[in-house]
Amino acid sequence: MKLSKRLLALLLALALAFSLALPALAEEEPPPAEIEAQEVTSQEVSWDNFYIITQPKDMTIKRGDSFTLRFEVNVPDGVEVEYRWYSYADDVFTAEPVLVCSPGDSYYPSLGRFILPSATGSSVYGCWVTCYEKNGDEIVSEKALGTDQITVKMKGTIGDLLLSLLNVPVTALMGPLTAVMPSLLSGGITYLLFAPYFTLIMPFMLIFQIFIDYLA
Repeated sequence: MKLSKRLLALLLALALAFSLALPALAEEEPPPAEIEAQEVTSQEVSWDNFYIITQPKDMTIKRGDSFTLRFEVNVPDGVEVEYRWYSYADDVFTAEPVLVCSPGDSYYPSLGRFILPSATGSSVYGCWVTCYEKNGDEIVSEKALGTDQITVKMKGTIGDLLLSLLNVPVTALMGPLTAVMPSLLSGGITYLLFAPYFTLIMPFMLIFQIFIDYLA
């Protein structure tokens, strides 16, 4: 009888110890389904940390000078970054936050043209920076920021300025011909009004505009 009680007490003690050990084993080794779910869940990106620090600004250069445009943004952790610069004259792609433009580049500013080359010219640039949150090769989320429109004005040499002044006599010589079209459309009555404007007033306005643009 005493032996039976001892065996029963031993069995109860073993059962109690085994029941206490099961939760501990469950905490140490999560089931396969839970492990797989943890691997699929991607890291959340704090997009509040994605903002512009420095914007490139408009500038004026001399023809033949190189220039640099810099776009600085704060990039959040856990993302891939792509920069894409462009100009209105020619698409530009670069993976850097800095665009260096030198004479001879297809996106370098060029002098304007009325009839002959002008004394000044300009080009417009911009940049987009895109951040990608990825899980492996899959894009989970993305966000982009862009610059304001950036105008780079270029001044030519004194020789370019003198050459641009040749537009004035050419414009004056073309004045009577230019006045013919509106006169023909109106039956010829307005020719005497348009001819002085295109021959005298418009050339003087052009001289004024050339110097204003060059000295500004």
